[in-house]
Amino acid sequence: MAIDSLGVKHAALETEISLNQCLSVLTLIFDEDCTIPFVTRYRKERTGGLDEVQIRDIKDAYEEYLETEKRRSYILEAIKKLEKLTPELEKKIKAAPNLTVLED
Repeated sequence: MAIDSLGVKHAALETEISLNQCLSVLTLIFDEDCTIPFVTRYRKERTGGLDEVQIRDIKDAYEEYLETEKRRSYILEAIKKLEKLTPELEKKIKAAPNLTVLED
């Protein structure tokens, strides 16, 4: 699975942890199949010494981003099929910052 660069940026903004640290954590978790406890204990040099809570927050923020984007895509497609998608509605859907606002 390729790491989504916009998802990494989202995780960095949400957690206030550097982009490089977030990318390292996500690479370890998703590309190298490491568990959070393993990353915390044995990959401190690659994460800059982040603790388990910070690593979990990065993972959660990244997964939240992916879910939101997946749902955004589904909603746009569904409304297009109904032929009800206006430019204004499309703009609002694309600008929704999170899943709650997107669903509303």
